[in-house]
Amino acid sequence: MSANGETGLLERKRSVHYLIATLFIVVGLLCGAMVYLLYNGHRMTETYAPQIWAAMGIKFHLSIGHLWFEEILSGDRHEDIAVVSRHFSKAERHARNLLEGGVYKKGRVFPLADRHVRHNVEEMLVGIAEFRDISDQRYLAFEDALPGSDIDQKFDRVFSVLLQQAEGIETAIRDEINESLVEFYRSGVMLILSFLGLGGLVSTALYRLETQKLENLQALEIANRQISEQNEQLYALAHYDYLTGQPNRALFYDRLNQALLQARRTGQIFALLYVDLDEFKEVNDAHGHHVGDELLCRVTERLVKVVRESDSVARIGGDEFTVLLTNLVDGEQAGHAAKEVAGKVLEVLSSPFEVEGHELNVTASIGIALYPADGEDEHHLMQNADAAMYRAKAAGRNQFSGSAG
Repeated sequence: MSANGETGLLERKRSVHYLIATLFIVVGLLCGAMVYLLYNGHRMTETYAPQIWAAMGIKFHLSIGHLWFEEILSGDRHEDIAVVSRHFSKAERHARNLLEGGVYKKGRVFPLADRHVRHNVEEMLVGIAEFRDISDQRYLAFEDALPGSDIDQKFDRVFSVLLQQAEGIETAIRDEINESLVEFYRSGVMLILSFLGLGGLVSTALYRLETQKLENLQALEIANRQISEQNEQLYALAHYDYLTGQPNRALFYDRLNQALLQARRTGQIFALLYVDLDEFKEVNDAHGHHVGDELLCRVTERLVKVVRESDSVARIGGDEFTVLLTNLVDGEQAGHAAKEVAGKVLEVLSSPFEVEGHELNVTASIGIALYPADGEDEHHLMQNADAAMYRAKAAGRNQFSGSAG
């Protein structure tokens, strides 16, 4: 073989070796990229999913503790107050896990890295401690913690702030997830573009990488969807009465404040009716709480039917309801509308209720307060409506009374 032939064969061998080496390098880089993305996807899931669950756990246990506390005070539940304290303790534990790390049933919680978010969690821990102290004070001073009292308003105000803080923490974590997802997706796209021209083994490897990436993205999307569903459930627990489905005390005060703001802005009038069922305790004592609960649902159905869609019916206690009549032009119209609705309430309650084979008769005492004649803030409006309701009871029950008697 000539020297030129040997040189050509050597060059071809070198070319083949170079091609094989290049292929191994490309495949090695691709495999390294696959491992990197798989590792990042797994790390993101392990990091963020427990943090999201912890943030959700804070809201969940605060909401359940708040709900049970109100139910215990109203007499609808008979659990020991220690149950509420346990929920507050679980909320604190979730918050500390976000600061210090910890283990829970779904995995390990890694401490938050963002200093601003950590500061918010530290402030929330202080708020939870304050909320626990207010709960204890309110429970021990039950007679001074009636609806509308200072401690009652402070209790609801601190709870609202805590929910907002928890929502902010969860939003910050979700924003970080979204940023990581964008970076994760960008890395995947770059790899796909880089190795688009490769065939065979490289194409197969990219396909598997994309499949794994999509699985990780789908897992995170499912987590986000679960978060949204949990948020809806938590909102319902925090703002709606579990028994009747109507607004609870917290949502009622929010709507009352909205009515005050609108009335001050537009100069319109609104009316507040405080409805208290007469001697409802006797129903529970005679027939049991399950019959009493069903009777409350039936009463609520009738109350809702006598008001407009724009008005609001709320259950704020065991057998206590409020009705907000809004968008009224003047005091005369407001007084007439309030008396008309109060009369309709007494009328619809006059018909017996059939509950589990029992024929039950229910009456109500109703107090009426008008804005601004009977108060220009929520405290005075509730106080005057409550006083008017007690005058109706003192006058013989099954009737209504205005704030002036």
